[in-house]
Amino acid sequence: MTALAETLGGATPPGGADSALDAARVEAEQARSRMQAAIDALSDGFVIWDKSDRLLAFNTAFARQFAFLPNLRTGRGFRELLLDFAQTGIVEEAKGREEAWVEELVVNRSAELGQDIVFQTHDGRWMLRRDILAENGDRVGIRKDITEFKRREAELDKAKKQAETLLGDLQSTLDSLDMGVVLLDPELNAEMINKAFYDIWKLTPDDVSVGSPFRALMDINRHTGIYKVADQEWEDYVAYRLDEIRGEGVEPREFQRGDGQTLIYSVTILPAASDLSPIST
Repeated sequence: MTALAETLGGATPPGGADSALDAARVEAEQARSRMQAAIDALSDGFVIWDKSDRLLAFNTAFARQFAFLPNLRTGRGFRELLLDFAQTGIVEEAKGREEAWVEELVVNRSAELGQDIVFQTHDGRWMLRRDILAENGDRVGIRKDITEFKRREAELDKAKKQAETLLGDLQSTLDSLDMGVVLLDPELNAEMINKAFYDIWKLTPDDVSVGSPFRALMDINRHTGIYKVADQEWEDYVAYRLDEIRGEGVEPREFQRGDGQTLIYSVTILPAASDLSPIST
């Protein structure tokens, strides 16, 4: 018997096959435990579905994010999980059409591969999901709770709209004045120009618009007779005026124009927004 066994390649020691199988099982369980520990360390939800759309693995973050799914466990199918959820009556749009609602999500599922999809859960949270296909056909997904980001985004949008309303009100107020006013930013670009300023300097918004440098407001009237400045002195004159504006303000004074008009000119630094200077003429 021993010779025959040796001829056939050697006899397996008693219990050897079972021991090898047990060792393989232990090794596989250890590998599974290491993978689970690794994905559980992620702060975002992580999930893997097989080719048949059955749940293979997910981390604690995913379980926390989707705790509302009934009987969330590996081995369950995507349709099965969603249908159970739809039948709880929690989702308004699924009531009375649970299966159709599930099928709509299943159909969209293929088209959404590789895309960042933002959606809102039934309890008002905002989520970002992205799924990709692994080489073996498994579907790997990341889920991120972006509720706080959406809240800040909404607050920013609200603040922006309020600011636009205030700016509109300010422009209307300035346009009601018969005194020309231009509001400049720190680089001396026009932030706001009122109607009287355009009229006084014989300009239109098409000539010089908001966003233009203050120098453009001067250059456009260089040869219209408004400034009594010789060409060879123009650059020095402009530099003087711009330096004056950049200073700490200009007390009201008379400004004699070349066309015979006399204006009162002043520069004021706004205390509530020191990066802006209104120029009144």
